[in-house]
Amino acid sequence: MRSSIAATELPYTDLVSAALFYARAGWRIFPIAEREKRPLTSHGFKDASKELPKIESWWTQWPNANIGFPTGADQGIVVLDVDPRNGGEASFDALGALGITIDRTWVSNTGGGGRHYFFRCPEGSTRSRTNFFGSGGLDWKGEGGYVILPPSIHSSGASYCWTEGRRPGLCDPSPCPPVLLEIVEHDGSRKAEERSSVRFGFATGDRNNQLFKTACYWISRGLSAEATRRFLLDLNRELCQPPLDEGEVLQISRSAARYRPMAEGAVGHGE
Repeated sequence: MRSSIAATELPYTDLVSAALFYARAGWRIFPIAEREKRPLTSHGFKDASKELPKIESWWTQWPNANIGFPTGADQGIVVLDVDPRNGGEASFDALGALGITIDRTWVSNTGGGGRHYFFRCPEGSTRSRTNFFGSGGLDWKGEGGYVILPPSIHSSGASYCWTEGRRPGLCDPSPCPPVLLEIVEHDGSRKAEERSSVRFGFATGDRNNQLFKTACYWISRGLSAEATRRFLLDLNRELCQPPLDEGEVLQISRSAARYRPMAEGAVGHGE
């Protein structure tokens, strides 16, 4: 989705003009309840439209409605949602430990203190995921998902806003980092109990084994030994209940490094 928005056209002055502004740029949008995330139309994001008469009608009826934006192949956009209130910053840092870098792309600050990273939709698109990595707080908005666009108002009273220099009109959305996409897709193939263990922590008796399997998985996919070491230390602090001694984590990392050819089904270590 290449933006047709000119840099000189931002910012907007109110929700009504913003909604019309997005529609004129060719974005399909729909109304969200004031200071909420609840759709106001019967079919929610499925009702999204870029037809100006429909947009005018909706925002005449609900002038303070927030602006919803469906994600996925139809719009050509997927979004990484970082929610610090649910551990998103720690999980986002853990992505960085895997060597995932986010190039210049659209970024909006949410009214709840989080961030939305907008990417070009990969071929074949992806399904939406919740808490898909680390200690939680990272959601993936793909098919069947939607996000709230600036200048919508959060329940806290704070506004959604585009990050300076990272907004439509100043740059195009970048492709999704391949490793990030692999993580999103991998999560969809894991069993529910495995997702639960990652989300809520590795309990005593399983910490060593889970860290070892995690290290083997990423080393087998080309992650460097140093990045794996830093990643395991982060996971240990965030997910192990209680955390292992740092020396033990470093030994797990060294042991996993010997299994570079191994894939996800590496044999675990006993604790």
